[in-house]
Amino acid sequence: MDADHSHFEIESRPGKRPGQHIIQISGRLVFDTTQRFTNFVRKENAPIVILDLSDLIDLDSTGLGTLMRTHESFKRQKQHLALVGINEKVRHVLEITSVLRLLTVFETLAEAEEALVLTADES
Repeated sequence: MDADHSHFEIESRPGKRPGQHIIQISGRLVFDTTQRFTNFVRKENAPIVILDLSDLIDLDSTGLGTLMRTHESFKRQKQHLALVGINEKVRHVLEITSVLRLLTVFETLAEAEEALVLTADES
């Protein structure tokens, strides 16, 4: 398997507002990289998590399943999860599988940071 096929990077940083954390994913969220993604996001306990997918170039069915399990897990933990920067290819996968409507999606990171704020009972 070529190195480009399994290229994947993930990093996190605080958001601009209290309670926000941004996780940026680069490369491919595919069979070979989903375990690394899961191990990383499982440790995230911020009330608001923004997944920046602007550098995500590919998402296969395993990646999609992992993304949806993450969404459900965050929901159970009363954490808000939002996606930003979805490219056309990834958006198409989310649309044809009918999961896009289940997710909170913003076009840009700035829009998500502005819209997602802690309420008094979450802080």
